[in-house]
Amino acid sequence: FRIRSLDDGNYSSHLSFQTRNTGTTFTSHVERMHIRSNGNIGVGTSNPIHLLQLESATNTELSVVSPAASKASILFGTSATHALGKVDYSNSSNIMSFWTGGIADRLAIDGSGRVGIGTSGPTENLQIQTASTASLSLISTTGSAGILAFGHTGNHFMGAVRYDISNDSMNFWTNNTANRMVINSSGLIGINNASPGYQPDVQSGTANAMRLSNTSGDVKL
Repeated sequence: FRIRSLDDGNYSSHLSFQTRNTGTTFTSHVERMHIRSNGNIGVGTSNPIHLLQLESATNTELSVVSPAASKASILFGTSATHALGKVDYSNSSNIMSFWTGGIADRLAIDGSGRVGIGTSGPTENLQIQTASTASLSLISTTGSAGILAFGHTGNHFMGAVRYDISNDSMNFWTNNTANRMVINSSGLIGINNASPGYQPDVQSGTANAMRLSNTSGDVKL
């Protein structure tokens, strides 16, 4: 092991931390860490351009290790508040928690891969939780559409709810077929009809297009 002070020719010095592998000669030292005159620290590089820079010829990994019952964390903040942002991993519960604004559990991922927004204990694949009204927005550009799709691994689009921004209509799909039900910009409802002109407007290729029934009394329309 040795530490060398290096002069870059501009009246500033760097520190080079070097080790050598077992069985190699004294002159076979390899630099492991470098501190430049501006304070930047390089591991695997002698020219770090950031305060701490890790480099490797293969995959570069950074480990934060803590006891089994504790948490491993990376903090972000200011000199006054060190934990404005935070990434926490609980070894005991296998939950990864993301903080912003000094508030925990803005987003959490549990050991089963379930994602919670506003909760550290999601019970669904994606759970959004808030003390007030919870909302989810799908925003698209003018002339396009916002789509929420349902399906399986073989077909991701078996069912869908599609909002067309170009004509302000809502389209419901089932069995990979569009226009099962459409609500246009005037509020008219079409069933198997993409352009309803009545309320409702039912279109069918069979004689029995619509049925109203009630086993306990009259049916009124």
